[in-house]
Amino acid sequence: MNRKIQYDLLRVIACFMVVMLHVSAFYWTKLSPSSKEWQILNIYDSFVRSSVALFFMISGTFLLTKEVTLKKLYQKNILHLFVVLIVWSVLYAIDTLGFPAFFKKDLGSIFTAVLNGKYHLWFLWSIIGIYIFVPVLYAITHYQEGKYMKYFLLLFLIFGVLRSTLIIYPYPNRAVFDLIKKLPNMSTYAGYFVLGYYLDQKVKKKLNGALLLGIYIFIVGCSAVIGRWDAMNKMKPAGLLYGYFCLPVFIEAILLFLLLKGMEGYWENKEKVSKVIYFFSQNTMGIYLLHPFVLERLDRYEINSLTWNTWISVPLVTVLTFGCCLIISVVLSKIPFVRKLI
Repeated sequence: MNRKIQYDLLRVIACFMVVMLHVSAFYWTKLSPSSKEWQILNIYDSFVRSSVALFFMISGTFLLTKEVTLKKLYQKNILHLFVVLIVWSVLYAIDTLGFPAFFKKDLGSIFTAVLNGKYHLWFLWSIIGIYIFVPVLYAITHYQEGKYMKYFLLLFLIFGVLRSTLIIYPYPNRAVFDLIKKLPNMSTYAGYFVLGYYLDQKVKKKLNGALLLGIYIFIVGCSAVIGRWDAMNKMKPAGLLYGYFCLPVFIEAILLFLLLKGMEGYWENKEKVSKVIYFFSQNTMGIYLLHPFVLERLDRYEINSLTWNTWISVPLVTVLTFGCCLIISVVLSKIPFVRKLI
């Protein structure tokens, strides 16, 4: 297969992480941070926070590699995603309000319900917004062989990641907080989009995978401990370092990306394994779109992160949800018109 299988695998991992994130978050806000269950959910949640950043990085890796015409960009990418977004927003609005009730609502209420969609559909709005700027981002990454790409990423690091991280600290002096707030805000997923392309194209040295994984686990552990400490002080659930632009999440995304990138040559002569990974990768959009629906149905039958011991429940429910969504996605992909919506 003439594909970058390492990024197909990374896409599957990121999708699995998103499902685990939402499994962990399902009852996260309803538990006391002093409870054993909440602390376990906090660890799992901390472990998968880089999932969204990885999705943007993977997209940037492919869309910024070669120039695409505006016509192709809008027809193949933007319009397609917009149709998917609207259709699934309508479906989830019907699911939320009920089938008969949805059609009895006035146009204003229907519009609001569709616009609100489902909590995970924000990602489609965001990725469409980034796609609109792809020609600009392409220019930044390729002008004079990427002369200003490092500058763009430096600005993202300082005014996006570091600013977002510093602003969460409760400074005794309000003036310090106000000063940080006045700094330019570059907390944009375009930063991750360009970062993915940069790491793929410019980082040539293969790094030690065990070391990358070890650092990743260490940072996750530190984030979970700090998050627990903060929540205990506030006496309520709080995700201090959960933000997608917080420094720990930023570093975690880079570590996982480089870890999978380093497996590039591993897939040679492994045709069967590569085909399985590609099969899962092709269904990640369907799994992503479907997983809240499946999660809610499982919860109705009291199958959730608290059903058994939480250490076991979270990965078990994640695998069950992922598997159910995969099956539904495969079945739907057999229907000619529907396959374009997943």
